[in-house]
Amino acid sequence: MPAKASPVKSHPSPEPFQLLFQSHPTPMWIYDLKTLAFLEVNNATVEKYGYSRAEFLRMTLKDIRPAEEVSRLEKEVKRKRPTLQHSGQWKHQLKDGRVIDVEITSHTLEYDGRKAVLVTAQDVTTRKQINAALRDSEERFAALFRSNPAAVAISRLSDNCLVDVNQAWEELTGYSHDEVVGRTPLELNLWADPAQRKNLVETVQKAGKTRTVMQIRQRSGEIHDLLMSAETIHLAGEDYLITLAQDITEHREAELALRTSEERYRDMVENISDLICTHDLQGRILSVNRAAVELTGYALDELIGKNLRDFIPPENHPTFQSYLSTIQNEKRASGLIIFLTKNGERRIWEYHNTLRAEGVPNPIVRGYARDITEQRRAEKESKDRETRYRSLFEDSPVSLWEEDFSAVKQRLDALRAEGVTDFRAYFASHPQVVAECASLVKVLDVNKMTMILHGAVRKEELLADLSQVFGDPTYSKFADELSMIAEGNHQFEWEGLNQTLSGEKLAVNLRWSVVPGHEQTLDRVIISLVDVTERKRAEAERATLQDMIERSRNELYVFDAETLRFQYVNGGALRNLGYSLEQMRSFTPLDLKTEYTEASFRETIQPLLRHETERLVFETVHRRANGSTYPVEVFLQLLTTGERELFLAVINDITHRREAEKKLQESESKYRTLIEQLPAIVYLDLLDGKGTTLFVSPQVEALLGVSVEEWLQRDVSIWANLIHPEDRPKVLRAYQDLTTAGQGYEIEYRITSREGGTIWIHDKGTVRQRENGQLLLQGVMYDITERKQVETALRESEARFRGYFELPLVGFGISSPTTQWLDANLALCDMLGYTKEELMQTTWKEITYPDDIPANTEKFNQAMKGEIDNYGLEKRFIRKDGSIIYVDMAVHCLRRPDRAIDYFMSLFLDITERKQVEEKIRQMNMELEQRVEERTQELREAQEQLIRHEKLAVLGQLASGVGHELRNPLAVINNAVYFLKLVQPQADQKIKDYHAIIEKETRTAEKIITDLLDFARIKSVDRELVSAYELVERTLDRFPVPASVELSLDVSPSLPKLFVDSRQMEQVLGNLVTNACQAMPEGGKLSVTSDQLSVSGEPWLRIAVRDTGVGIPPENMSKLFEPLFTTKLKGIGLGLAVSQKLAEANGGRIEVQSEAGKGSTFTVWLPIQQEKGK
Repeated sequence: MPAKASPVKSHPSPEPFQLLFQSHPTPMWIYDLKTLAFLEVNNATVEKYGYSRAEFLRMTLKDIRPAEEVSRLEKEVKRKRPTLQHSGQWKHQLKDGRVIDVEITSHTLEYDGRKAVLVTAQDVTTRKQINAALRDSEERFAALFRSNPAAVAISRLSDNCLVDVNQAWEELTGYSHDEVVGRTPLELNLWADPAQRKNLVETVQKAGKTRTVMQIRQRSGEIHDLLMSAETIHLAGEDYLITLAQDITEHREAELALRTSEERYRDMVENISDLICTHDLQGRILSVNRAAVELTGYALDELIGKNLRDFIPPENHPTFQSYLSTIQNEKRASGLIIFLTKNGERRIWEYHNTLRAEGVPNPIVRGYARDITEQRRAEKESKDRETRYRSLFEDSPVSLWEEDFSAVKQRLDALRAEGVTDFRAYFASHPQVVAECASLVKVLDVNKMTMILHGAVRKEELLADLSQVFGDPTYSKFADELSMIAEGNHQFEWEGLNQTLSGEKLAVNLRWSVVPGHEQTLDRVIISLVDVTERKRAEAERATLQDMIERSRNELYVFDAETLRFQYVNGGALRNLGYSLEQMRSFTPLDLKTEYTEASFRETIQPLLRHETERLVFETVHRRANGSTYPVEVFLQLLTTGERELFLAVINDITHRREAEKKLQESESKYRTLIEQLPAIVYLDLLDGKGTTLFVSPQVEALLGVSVEEWLQRDVSIWANLIHPEDRPKVLRAYQDLTTAGQGYEIEYRITSREGGTIWIHDKGTVRQRENGQLLLQGVMYDITERKQVETALRESEARFRGYFELPLVGFGISSPTTQWLDANLALCDMLGYTKEELMQTTWKEITYPDDIPANTEKFNQAMKGEIDNYGLEKRFIRKDGSIIYVDMAVHCLRRPDRAIDYFMSLFLDITERKQVEEKIRQMNMELEQRVEERTQELREAQEQLIRHEKLAVLGQLASGVGHELRNPLAVINNAVYFLKLVQPQADQKIKDYHAIIEKETRTAEKIITDLLDFARIKSVDRELVSAYELVERTLDRFPVPASVELSLDVSPSLPKLFVDSRQMEQVLGNLVTNACQAMPEGGKLSVTSDQLSVSGEPWLRIAVRDTGVGIPPENMSKLFEPLFTTKLKGIGLGLAVSQKLAEANGGRIEVQSEAGKGSTFTVWLPIQQEKGK
């Protein structure tokens, strides 16, 4: 809102204050503080509330208050009030009955000798609705995050600190929200392997999201497997990592169950949800699974040894006796039986039993039973639903006809086969065929509204003579129907006349539609009839309205935009002017408006012709036929009809208004006082291109820190410089665009006050035109800083939780109490194969697998009754392509204060793959007979192990003799090679290579013999004090590392000395170094480290040999130290077995850690001891 310096007096002329009150865009009034009667109202009040000014002056404040607000009003006016106060929000009732929310600001003053109150009322209905919607959205998505059954955590990528977790995350980890916020997962020691966290972050940063299996350590120390989905999100200018985790520890264990032994299969039987039992031929129970205990309510000892007859109602004993006969004679039996649970409940069980007589001492019956009580109840509910759907048809408020057009379809197909192509022409020339087709239509049913609409008491009465109802003996409309059916239309509508049984005419809208699935036969067609008689009457009334316009006392003119000649003049204008219609058609507006020339008038209407504005409003003087004149207000609008442009002018005689304006000038001083007390900046600008301000209220100093005098003396820059730099261009552009009377101006922007604070302003004004043609901008500026802060917080919160909802990690859906989908994220749409628009047209029942609807409906009904607020279940959906998908669904219902459900929030996890695994388990359970073969396999492996141990025993017996016999020849070979190398120093390269091969293979044979001897007998231990550093150095000298392997040595010479057999320890470490190098055929890194530590108060030295080779598969880890086990092409598998024996002989042990593809670490633990006596 600009200001411009101009020579202005300290107080403006009376006109601005009159305009500011009467034409102020905000409703304002004055009321008597004692009687509450209205003393004055402005034009905005009249326009907003719908009462005339005269009506207001006969009313009190109570008349615009809803009944429930009157007592509050009476208390408000009685309490002591300051001169200026903000009274908060109230509800006001308009003349048409609508209730709006308003913010009231009032000022106590003296008015014509009375104690009165000046009021401004700002309509905040829309703002409250927006804020309510924002809060509702925030609450919805906040609840969706907090109550999400999946564990969700949010952390900053910049420092890895956790910023938020939900309740499920707290339950999963054992930490509370306050304990983890601001800390990193590494500080909490959450990750079982911190490298997994690093890999997760790197993958997400590259790909944007990931899904992987990870392990976390709970607060209790337990390690859990998680299926974790992660994605980066951007909030408030910073990147965050959001993770959603599902505990799959149990699922991983279930997968392991596929490879378990007979004991695991028995465990699976125990955990099956259906009853499994065995009984003898008299019905005595021999065994039951755990599910039987849970399903019946009896303890195990209350079931075993009892007869099934004891749990069956007496009236079913004959049936049970028949069952025993059947199972004995036919070896199998299936059927239904009633079982009494411990609490007396009668449950229906479906059983499938078989008799086993072979291979057992006594015949036993193996039984499988499933509780189908709920299924039977669901079937009954299904029948009840069919009854309800039938009721929807019968009780519909629209007339419905169910008809069979199959015979008509066959007749039309026959005509088409005969060569008819133009059915419309054919039916026009063959009316008898139309009548024949009408007779082929079968009316299957009609509903109650049909009988009411046509005045029938019984259906038979209505259907007895349908020709009377349709009232079309020529079948003209039916011929059109047949044509549209023949053209392949499956739905259409038309309007026509029916009649009641009493002969009363009905104007109806008929909609003809084929029931889906019956398009080929047309044997089920639904026809709806809507009574449009009243609409037709309304159309007749519009014609009457045209007549009323002609009779109106207002003057209406239509004249050509080019010639300016009148094309239409209403009767009111003709009566007021005294001219005939023929005379007026030869006139132009210049014949009535004596103050205009043709040039000035055309200049006036140019903004409309250039489409710069939609209408012009100006005042002028009209001259009657008798020469008298009168002032008028002209509302001029440009209309385009085809290629022709016409002006529509609505003329108001403002003679009385001019007289009223004179009276209004007398109250200018009064209004000026009122305006200056308003709690907002009121201004009046002259739109003269210079930014001249005629008036600004004193509140400008309190709000912006600028005095009235300074504001009036400065140019437009004083206002423009206060506008926030980011908002300044749009605000100044909006101000510069104000060029037309009647143009609205409303904008929100920021102001920087003189004190440096930022204030949000709501600037609203209207362009008015003076009689002299000058344009005025009249407006008001409100401080909306507090509202903006609240709105910003709401939008940020709503955006954050909407972001959580839209994450494609799991499916989220929101549905209504009518089962209709209200919202769904992309993940759920992808899961179900629908677009979001398609899914919103369905209900969750429509796409639920039929067998799963009863269980889902039961939980849904419990929630609707208020018995539960949350529930979860596994169910199946039918995807759009017809395939079946299994989901794990968790549902949370949000209720209104009256406990009625507002909507349901649901989370869906795709468990189809898990279900497939469970199906495999179930199939394996059915094939338990294979356990004999598996048990045989286990025995076979045990036998092989026994044979291997026997071989080792024989090997031990032969080792010493064979070792002696083999070592002598090997020594001769070694000496021979040494001699050959001495006498043939100039031998060619091939001979040297063969010498090297002989030496290498001789050493290999020597090592095998040494391993055999070492394993076969326990060597004596010749202990001595030795440095760990020297021990490692000598080992590396004896067993050199290949050039392709990088050696890293971290063994301190200052470590305590060991009291061990140094030769044996060199052999142990040499075996480990050799194995590590062989595990890195393409090269790698070998690390040898050592350190000292205390275990249970005893000192130990630890030497670790670590490689980056191929690693050891998990299935081989338990066999590493078994004799004769090897995966190498050379060697007999005794190296590690011998090393372990030598380590143990020296009081130590060997441990191993390995990961396939990443390398292995072998650690030798040796106690630090002293020599005896020292």
